Amino acid sequence: MKRKNAIIFFILSALSLIPHITIGNELIDKKATKECKILYKNLTKSSDKQILFGHQDDLAYGFGWKYLPGESDVKRVSGYYPAVIGHDIGHIGNKVNIDTVSFDLIRKSIIETYCRGGVNTVSWHAQDPVLGGDSWSNRDSCVSTVADILPGAPHHAEWCKKLDLAAEFFKSLKAPDGTTVPILFRPFHEMNGDWFWWGRKHCSPEEYKQLFRFTVDYLIKNKKVHNLIITYSPNGVSSEEEFIERYPGNEYVDIIGFDFYQIGKEGLKRYREEMNRNLKILTDVAKKNRENSGSDRNRIRADPYSHMVDTNFVPFNRALPHSLRLTLEKWPPRSLLRTISETDKFS
Repeated sequence: MKRKNAIIFFILSALSLIPHITIGNELIDKKATKECKILYKNLTKSSDKQILFGHQDDLAYGFGWKYLPGESDVKRVSGYYPAVIGHDIGHIGNKVNIDTVSFDLIRKSIIETYCRGGVNTVSWHAQDPVLGGDSWSNRDSCVSTVADILPGAPHHAEWCKKLDLAAEFFKSLKAPDGTTVPILFRPFHEMNGDWFWWGRKHCSPEEYKQLFRFTVDYLIKNKKVHNLIITYSPNGVSSEEEFIERYPGNEYVDIIGFDFYQIGKEGLKRYREEMNRNLKILTDVAKKNRENSGSDRNRIRADPYSHMVDTNFVPFNRALPHSLRLTLEKWPPRSLLRTISETDKFS
């Protein structure tokens, strides 16, 4: 049987899990850096062997500490840093991000993670470029921010200025040897919810797709940012139709996934059921895309479902160290971290 190239990794962010699947054999950016190509290749190579555990802001703050060099909740309970570390560039242009982590520290953490052999992801809780405020503050507004920042719209220039700042930050992520650190970039996530200014309440599916496509094109083609692997990640969905409703197309996405939260005191049984359902939807979308597309670039190659479920799910409402200890019982060997960003020849 021909091997299917896919991997699921999990990012622990507050009470969320974010599984993802890689797409195709090549990146959408034809000028992507060698390091980006190697990372993408190694993610697909690891598909049937490993689960990558991640933690948002792992090096910035944790259980009873904040901004201490070398600290990590995951390392405290497992002995290892997480394979994947998430960061956020919300409030780009300020000294600190949306979580009050300085951009200097974010940059330092990203470079340290890469040099250690880990994977960096970046989300963007972007401030509303039309009304001001954060990503959530205008959720009840009737203003369509997305429509107002598309090309030709009155506030398009404001969005381009934000993109310029993001591009400058991505280009600044230089390892000691001068290479630019590869980033899994997750813009406009949870678009099927109504809590963000880019959510379903505030824009049509076509407007969302236009914004996603413009943003990717602007960063890669206009600003020549070539160290990004682009991901598409709705919130947990109820159907394949909901998953792909706002999908911008395979020419603009390298990895698909979804965000999923355990909120309040809902039981672990229901959480597993919902996670299982969403994982199946993710896999089915990938399989159908592969069957109905022609070239490798237009195929989502995946079959991760059979060996992914019931491995890393725990009741996160317990004390953090205990929860992490339970989650990391099946922690992969340390050699995994070295294989993800290794600089072998990409073919």
